[in-house]
Amino acid sequence: MLKEESFCNRPWGTWLVLAMQPGYKVKKLTVEPGKSMSKQYHTHRDEYWVVLQGKGELVLDISNVTNNGGIFKDNLYKGSHHKINKRVIHKVTNTGDEPLVIIETQIGDITEEGDIIRLD
Repeated sequence: MLKEESFCNRPWGTWLVLAMQPGYKVKKLTVEPGKSMSKQYHTHRDEYWVVLQGKGELVLDISNVTNNGGIFKDNLYKGSHHKINKRVIHKVTNTGDEPLVIIETQIGDITEEGDIIRLD
């Protein structure tokens, strides 16, 4: 039995919890065409993403985790995979004309929605 919400509508699309145990959570994220998730980071978890459908852009800003920080952009496309370390600021945008579907695996001490620090 899930203690948190297992499904949520957001302005950018939806998320659905597929599995959850202490130390990890697996979600299906669906970002609608032309929409972006908030710029955010997490302090207690790493995230691993696998793109199942669509295309988009992932922006990573490591300036808050290293003195040699910078902003990096990566393309999202079917089959691509990405690791987002804790404390790394990130934002995803659907740049295509179909939903961008991502399987997100969160691994860490806290995998609750309260570990999202939104910057916009």
